[in-house]
Amino acid sequence: MTEPSVHATGQGPPAVLVHGTFAGGPESWPAQAPLADRHRLLVVDRRGYGTNPAGDGTLGWPVDSQDLLELLEAVGGAHLVGHSYGGAVVAVAAGRRPDLVRSLVLVEPALHGLAGDHPAVAARLELEREVFANAPAMTAGEWSRHWLTAVAGLPEAAADGWMAGWGAREWALAEVVRRERWAGAAEVDVAALGAAGFPKLLVVGAKAPPAGPGRELADALVDALVRHLGVEVVRFEGSGHLPQTEEPERFNDLLRTTWAVPEPGGKW
Repeated sequence: MTEPSVHATGQGPPAVLVHGTFAGGPESWPAQAPLADRHRLLVVDRRGYGTNPAGDGTLGWPVDSQDLLELLEAVGGAHLVGHSYGGAVVAVAAGRRPDLVRSLVLVEPALHGLAGDHPAVAARLELEREVFANAPAMTAGEWSRHWLTAVAGLPEAAADGWMAGWGAREWALAEVVRRERWAGAAEVDVAALGAAGFPKLLVVGAKAPPAGPGRELADALVDALVRHLGVEVVRFEGSGHLPQTEEPERFNDLLRTTWAVPEPGGKW
């Protein structure tokens, strides 16, 4: 990961924050800036976002997780927080090098691929797989509308209305999202993460989303991550998909408490 792709503030034990889609690094975590009083916050731009160029190759979790591992090696390990698609990125990296992870916080993660044994999730995954398989033959606009209506479940008029307000930034990000590898295929080492001894939290918003996966899908994901990874589930009753901005004080308190747990062996 190149230096301009990491926005560093503060001093102390490092903590890396990884964003989801349609938002760059710092703009995904504006309310977490106060956490730099006790930790070195490393807020990343995934490839194609913010100051990190997209390039011509693969985008998404295969390259983002490798970039993250290089960052973890450079700082000697860190706490990891991943939101949405960023949850898949940090889960892949943590499974490959659990020795470099001090704690793992998954916030509304795009990890439904780990719940594929649930019938409703299996059907959802098949739909997403087909939508992403069509991406190379479509423009960013065509694919975005297809994803918003077929996967997110928005009415056509609502999808068209949202896209009508896009500027240059949104269209550039739409092209990045079209090119990203499907999160449902993220190669997470479930055994390694399940056996890892560091704190593992799953943060979920309890509000029903206006569109997209229903409560059945959300509950199936929670159940799968508890069974496979041994996560502790923390529900934010006043939040939807963005607990870090919808309930920032509680979210920050949760991170402070999690990050204060001593590393085995007392290194920190």
